[in-house]
This record gives sequence, C-alpha cells and structure tokens, in this order.
Amino acid sequence: MDGSIRMSIEIAAPGDCPVARASARNDLTVPSVTRSTERNERGQLTEEFTVPTDDIDQPDRVAAGLETGGHIFTDGREEIYRFSRDPDVTCVCACIEGFGWPVSDIHAFDGVLAVTCYVPSVDQLRLLISTLRDRFDGVHVKRLQHAGNAGTIGDDVPLEALGLTDRQREVLETALEMGYFNYPRDANAGEVADALEIARSTFSEHLAVGQRKLIGAVLESESAA
Repeated sequence: MDGSIRMSIEIAAPGDCPVARASARNDLTVPSVTRSTERNERGQLTEEFTVPTDDIDQPDRVAAGLETGGHIFTDGREEIYRFSRDPDVTCVCACIEGFGWPVSDIHAFDGVLAVTCYVPSVDQLRLLISTLRDRFDGVHVKRLQHAGNAGTIGDDVPLEALGLTDRQREVLETALEMGYFNYPRDANAGEVADALEIARSTFSEHLAVGQRKLIGAVLESESAA
C-alpha cells in the first residue's frame, strides 16, 4: 500500500446529502462530519455534523431543515446536529466506501461536499472518479498526493495552484479517466472530445495547455529540490 494516493475531491451536486443541503440553505461551512456504520432500530444510518456557534444566528433554523433528527448539543463554541438517513439513498461517501476505503475527511460549503480518501493505485483512482461522475454532477479533483518513501513527504499537487482553468482540469481528468494516457490508449482524442461534447481541436488545445502547466510545475518542483 506504499503507492497509495491521497485524493481530495469536491462534488458540486452531491445528490440528496443533508450536510451539503444544510450548508447551502444556511450559508454555512460545515467543517466536520461523523458517520455511523451500524443501522439503528429503523434500519437507518446516523450521522452528525458540527458547525461553529459564531457562524449561526439561529441554531434551530439549521435543525428545521433536517428531515430526521435535529440539534443535539452545544458547548457555546460548537453546535452539533444529528440526522438519520436511508442507507439505500445514493451517497457520495457510501459510494467511496463501496470500494473498501473509508472517507477520512468530510466537510461542506455552499452546497458543495468535499471529501478526502486514500486510493491504492492510479487505476483505482480512475475507476473511482468514473463511478462518481456516473452518479453525481460537478465532480472535481482538487488535490492529489502520492505517498512518500521512508520518512519523506510525497509529491503534493494542489491542482488549483497550477493555474489550470476549470475546463483544462476537466479535460485532463476526463482523458485520464478514459485511459487516453494509457499505452496502448483505451480512448483516442476524438472519443474523449465527444465525451466532453467539445470539438477535437478544442480538446487538443486544452490538453496541450494543461499538460504544459503540469509539466512546468513538476520541473519547477524538481529544480527546487
């Protein structure tokens, strides 16, 4: 498992996610989410999320937006909310955990769900991204970090820091997901362009610029090492 990759992703449309919905309805950032793995007596899963007290004008308003559960605790610094959900409802975290990997960090803002997980290989990374995109809209990889060797820190690549536009990032992610960079290729430029619903020439242009930015960042990192 030394070759694991830490991936941080954001999902702009995470389906019927109570945490993301609460962040959108109340203009909140939810920094912490805790999930149970055992079902309650009604066959549902229970989750809790935390919001800083200073960020909330009316704690009960957040609770009112939860279909099940509500506000359960405060210490004057944090407000804790609990809710239950049907395990059969499509859920980003459950989708990731279906691969056998726990979700190590969950937070939400403006209706966007952000999660972090550890993926064992590039192939599994590609499969996970493809699966998430089949089920949810607005899936964006925000950061990838490869595991380092004994006592070293792996390459940390915050994609937003590379100057990639949203379209360039989407082109690179889709090309990776479809196997464009494999040898032999699983998809050609025309097929990736069709999946993106753009012209082949537009795909080639975005791909070239995106790759140039990525390679430039790698070379700069190596020269600074």
